[in-house]
Amino acid sequence: MGGQPNQGLNCRQKGGVMADIVVDSIRLAIDVATGFLPFVMSGDLGLLLTFWALGVLLGSIGPGLSLWLLANVMQIFGERSMVTAYILLSLFVMLLLFWTLHWIAVVVGVWRAAGAYPGPVEWAVVAKIVVVLLALSWLGVATSMWAEAKR
Repeated sequence: MGGQPNQGLNCRQKGGVMADIVVDSIRLAIDVATGFLPFVMSGDLGLLLTFWALGVLLGSIGPGLSLWLLANVMQIFGERSMVTAYILLSLFVMLLLFWTLHWIAVVVGVWRAAGAYPGPVEWAVVAKIVVVLLALSWLGVATSMWAEAKR
């Protein structure tokens, strides 16, 4: 062993294309989490984009679309094995975590962007109220989804 390079598994070399996709996906997720989410939370994106694009549009369409896709995947694969069930449960938990982090970032971002909004104060107040109500709604949905998944 002395002096020989590490002969451990290098997934990029030994795993082929699938390993490349997994590694690249993980890197992308880390980049988004460490770059984009803090940017949204800073409020620097502005009230218009943070509230309407990320909060209302993406925040209302994204979770529903994600769950619809997951439900279709579940119908395709069914309960063929415990491995499949664990993979589907893992996907569900990842989606739930992703959308929860999304909402945390949007609520904080809208709150901060509303505080710096140069327009009428009424719009900033309405944005704060609505985003808190949407977040509470998401919390209710996430709680019921988690309770349903545990059954």
